[in-house]
Amino acid sequence: MATQGTLRLTVIEAALDRDVGTADDLCMDPYVVIRNNANQMRTETIEDGGKTPAWNETFDLTINSIQDNLTLRVMDENVNANTEIGTCSIKTAALCVNGGLEAWWPISYGSKQAGRIHLQAEWLPCGSDPVSVSASAMPGQ
Repeated sequence: MATQGTLRLTVIEAALDRDVGTADDLCMDPYVVIRNNANQMRTETIEDGGKTPAWNETFDLTINSIQDNLTLRVMDENVNANTEIGTCSIKTAALCVNGGLEAWWPISYGSKQAGRIHLQAEWLPCGSDPVSVSASAMPGQ
């Protein structure tokens, strides 16, 4: 298996258990920060997204080693200071599977569960043709 390539990651939605709404901002405005080594990107903020935000945003991550970790931080955007709802750390290799992957991953805040995040991943190894990789995931079509 190739250890370098592009990981096409779609942040679909979240089901959050932890509510960090305040008296000034009763409903959370969640967004997700994705970090892979020195690379960092983020989703749009879902205003009044509450505990069930949906982003459906896709990012192409350059993967130099599938042994690295991918960290997702779910945040609540506020005027004064943003608040962490929870984090999720995933071994990149768990997402880099042929044919793609769609799964829910746990989010935690400290030692407590803070919810789940729904991700879809497509692995495009270096030197591969994205059309043939996608087609191989759907034999007979």
